[in-house]
Amino acid sequence: MNQIRLAPVDTVTITTLVDNVIDVFMPGQDNVTRFTDGSSPEQRSASTLEGGEVAEHPRTEHGFSALVEVSTGDRKSVLLFDAGRTPDGLAHNIKVLGVDP
Repeated sequence: MNQIRLAPVDTVTITTLVDNVIDVFMPGQDNVTRFTDGSSPEQRSASTLEGGEVAEHPRTEHGFSALVEVSTGDRKSVLLFDAGRTPDGLAHNIKVLGVDP
């Protein structure tokens, strides 16, 4: 079987956009940045809370979507993989996470 030779790259960043579960209380680690409760730039009305607003949260659903960014020098390639279930889950999470694909 032939081997596929991969060229070395400087960085690979994978942003999970849709998954089956999210834990907003799990902290990030070394090279992992996680969405945390209140870290969204998007707000929604919550009249029963002090201040009247609460941070939006990403939606969870069956399926998986990820944004993969690969950089070498000044060249950057981006791949959006989307196998999410709903037509608006990915768009909602991109907005909530503040991602610019």
